[in-house]
Amino acid sequence: MTILWTLIGVLASIANGLQLAWSVSHLRPDSGSRVAGRVAASVWLRWGVTTAVLIAALHCGVTAALGAFVGLLLGRWPIVYLVHAGWATLTRTQRADR
Repeated sequence: MTILWTLIGVLASIANGLQLAWSVSHLRPDSGSRVAGRVAASVWLRWGVTTAVLIAALHCGVTAALGAFVGLLLGRWPIVYLVHAGWATLTRTQRADR
């Protein structure tokens, strides 16, 4: 059961990371308060998903909650790597265009 909750935590973390990457990619300096509302909604959605996963896992036991927590931590690293690799590729492409 702990492995299942670890997998659920990983999937929730990946979904949170993709949502964060999407939010950041849509930030524009000239958008004004509309962007602030979108960012706030995104934050609450990510926190809500994380909280829901941890509470649901805690109802199954402490080891399941720890598994979900570990999954949430492990799921961040692929997203961080992929977003960073994409950013590095983008900046190299931009430098090559100059």
